[in-house]
Amino acid sequence: IDTTKPNSDQYNVYAYSGIHWATGKTATYLVNTKSAPTGALSAVRAAFETWDAQIKSKLFNDDVQVGAQNLAGNKYDGKNIVSWGRLGANIIAQTTVWYNTRTLEIVEFGMVFNTAYNWGIDKDGELSQYVLTNAFDVQDIATHEAGHTLMLEDLYMPAANLLTMYGYGSYGQTYARSLGVGDIS
Repeated sequence: IDTTKPNSDQYNVYAYSGIHWATGKTATYLVNTKSAPTGALSAVRAAFETWDAQIKSKLFNDDVQVGAQNLAGNKYDGKNIVSWGRLGANIIAQTTVWYNTRTLEIVEFGMVFNTAYNWGIDKDGELSQYVLTNAFDVQDIATHEAGHTLMLEDLYMPAANLLTMYGYGSYGQTYARSLGVGDIS
């Protein structure tokens, strides 16, 4: 691991668990938009596509659909679900992955954005024309959480603070929409 460029998106550090999707499998997922801001479906799709753009095979189905309002990302139910709901204090969002303990292949994931926080869409993603100051950007946090569906782990060392998989987020943040060197590695 190259650690010569800390505090930049060029910092080549990551943590991967070894748990993985089955070769050739394309994951389909649903987004329950209840309690989500307008535009959340497109923002979540863009987040997953950020990861797909970096790999040779397609992991996530582009045909994302709105799921029923009773679907929740914190339940094992045979579906990959992204939803909004109540989580514990100081948890911005949470991704749970279920996998076969023998093969280490992922069978399902769920993602929940905490409704205790404000959510929005930074329209330009660069903070130049539109600043999302009092809310988390859906695409930014979803890109980080989509990394968890690939079994990448949070990074907490301060030098990794500009990588998508850095374990902290803030209102208005958009840098995690794009992947850094460590994220891609």
